[in-house]
Amino acid sequence: MKLTYDIHEKPKFGQNLVFALQQLLAIIAATLLVPTLVNGGNGGALYMDPPAALFGAGVGTLCYILITRRKSPVFLGSSFAF
Repeated sequence: MKLTYDIHEKPKFGQNLVFALQQLLAIIAATLLVPTLVNGGNGGALYMDPPAALFGAGVGTLCYILITRRKSPVFLGSSFAF
């Protein structure tokens, strides 16, 4: 499976589905799993809201798309880095 493409090349439909599934799993893991794990066993001392993480990721993505004038399609999500 070819993993790099030129600017004007597009992967086949089946490859697009595989890439989309991989992206979806990465987004779920980064944006929803992190707040869920952080909330898990700390007795309520720190609470991270998964819907707030999704909202922040969506707003960040829309701002990024506007700033780059839709030249770079990227989803900005959270990670364990924070």
